[in-house]
Amino acid sequence: MRILVLATSALLACELPTPPAPKPLPQVAQTPPIQHDVPASSLPFQTKAIPDSLERAQELREAGMTQEALDMLERLAHDAAQRGDALAEATAIHKSGDVLQDFHDYPKALDGLFRYERAYETYLQLGAYQQAGLAANDRCISGVMEERLLWCGRAVHWGRTLEDDKRIRISANNLGIGYENAGDWRAAERSFEEALGAAKTLHDDSGERKVEANLANLYVLKAHGHFPKEPPLSSGDFDLDDAPDDDNPRHRPADLAKARTHYALALAAAKRAGEDDDDVCEVFNDDEDCALLRPKSISKFVNP
Repeated sequence: MRILVLATSALLACELPTPPAPKPLPQVAQTPPIQHDVPASSLPFQTKAIPDSLERAQELREAGMTQEALDMLERLAHDAAQRGDALAEATAIHKSGDVLQDFHDYPKALDGLFRYERAYETYLQLGAYQQAGLAANDRCISGVMEERLLWCGRAVHWGRTLEDDKRIRISANNLGIGYENAGDWRAAERSFEEALGAAKTLHDDSGERKVEANLANLYVLKAHGHFPKEPPLSSGDFDLDDAPDDDNPRHRPADLAKARTHYALALAAAKRAGEDDDDVCEVFNDDEDCALLRPKSISKFVNP
């Protein structure tokens, strides 16, 4: 299963198994209309030491001192609860959910997901909608497919509501991966296109590279007949290299053309961002697909 990486850290790691036939997908959960928002840069913590404690916990986490970071955040959440500082408590709980994922232990990871949900509900009550969107995106990293789509949809909702293109770029991309894993390529395409639009608005070349690569992967999977409603073509149809043989699967030329275009655009974005070509290939579940999509020249896609 491709992994949705936390919004508070790296974005995406993309390895997809062939998904089973999907169940009917849930509608994106309804969220309350926005009344006000507490900007993330001015969260009204009751004690000035709280941001310093959060920063120290993050330093411990980055140093690999996972248990020490968790202990500090849990003490912070407990102390905040004793003082009645709901926002500080929710933030510490939210951050402790991040740390619990680092243990790579299923019960701890599950506990982390519950903490994201708890923090999300508190953020909503406090009107801290930016933080609610972050918690929703973090919650959509794991769990059963219906839950992941539900929480990614909530994260996209808050990105749209707050007109936060950075949040849309991250959350819509994650939602697209969720739909792709669920076998709904049309919904995945819509989400990726929304994420791509946000990346272009932000002039985020690295983000654009990620989304373009995901679109390339989506279309090459579709060309392979990966999705339940897209059966493989007969042996007499078009092959990836226009030269069918027993070692190569059959493909749809229109989908391959799209895959090649988005792959070339991903390479061009990687070049603008100063990234390696190999970064484009990291989203593909089959390295051969990435190699076969490489165009002879991407000069026409690269800005002079």
